[in-house]
Amino acid sequence: MHQQSRVHPDRQGHPFRIVATAACAVAFSLLAGACLMEEDPNTFRVEGRAPSSPPVPVPGSYGYPPEPPVTGVEALRSFVDRFKHRVVLLDFWASWCNRCRAEMPQIVRLQEDLRASGFQVISVNLDEPSEWTPRTQPLLRSVNGNFPCVVVPREEKAGVRRWLASDWSYALPARFVLDGEGRIIARLFDSASVDQVRSEVERAVRGSSLARPGPSRGPELRARVIVIANGESITVPTIYGERDDGTALARKLVPSVIEHVDSPTKRIAVLPFDVRSGLESSPQLGMQTADATISLLRQRGYLDVVEPQAARREIDRISLTPMAIEFDPSAVQGKLPFDYLVIGWLRGPSRTRGGEAPAAMGQVPPTPIEAVPGE
Repeated sequence: MHQQSRVHPDRQGHPFRIVATAACAVAFSLLAGACLMEEDPNTFRVEGRAPSSPPVPVPGSYGYPPEPPVTGVEALRSFVDRFKHRVVLLDFWASWCNRCRAEMPQIVRLQEDLRASGFQVISVNLDEPSEWTPRTQPLLRSVNGNFPCVVVPREEKAGVRRWLASDWSYALPARFVLDGEGRIIARLFDSASVDQVRSEVERAVRGSSLARPGPSRGPELRARVIVIANGESITVPTIYGERDDGTALARKLVPSVIEHVDSPTKRIAVLPFDVRSGLESSPQLGMQTADATISLLRQRGYLDVVEPQAARREIDRISLTPMAIEFDPSAVQGKLPFDYLVIGWLRGPSRTRGGEAPAAMGQVPPTPIEAVPGE
């Protein structure tokens, strides 16, 4: 008598359906696990999908918020006004735009190259706000984005178009260059290459730097006074030094700071000034200038001051950086134990190979892009 099989057919007459299904599930799990282990964290830039774990931003990149920064047209105009006295590039893009993704590293490089010359990128994303966490933010982090990004929802697009270009078809990428007074001076639609965008921006920055008072062979100090109670940022006039002398720079800075402090009893903190391009031989100049600013404030009767190192510890405590505060001063609103915060950065004069300081930054020939008359 033969032993009967222990595997019984199911009601439809398929004896191995359960076993086969289980085997397929195991195989699929193993295959999926292998795919996840091999995932490139920057895959999103190529294939249009977010990585399973967003890349960690490197030092110097912008700290993007966890919630989508949804912004209407009036709020966007107000945000642009924060960067008065700078050339601004509004860069409109979306994660589904292949060319936008491909050109984003060049926009990052443009911001890095020209930031010290009074230039600012504001990234304007047209994805749905719900895409911020799974798609938009991971893409910005994967390219080490160094500029703020806002999300304009669908219902606000018409208002943005009325402001910037009534003939814009919403084709992406689209870029708009604004001068230091907030006037639109160039509109660059999807037919303009990213190299043309760079040339147009450099021309605008070059024209802006020509307006400054006389050539300077010493450091330049650009500073802001942040009102902690409401997050307001007040830009003080650029200070031009004749030599690497922190005390001389502070003497020019302090009157502008005092002008915006409503009482000598207010508490004022000064962060060490960031030292940027052209001052590699004077790495301590930022701290020297900040220390001298504190000393001169005391001499003027402002006795409740916070030393630069103590101010830096307070900024570290709330997980911010001077760059993040510069981009978004409202991030410190009500979060620091003082009334005013002075931040800023120093850069050296640009020089040609012959050692002469040029009258303006960059020597890029004009592009054939048609500029827009000042509005």
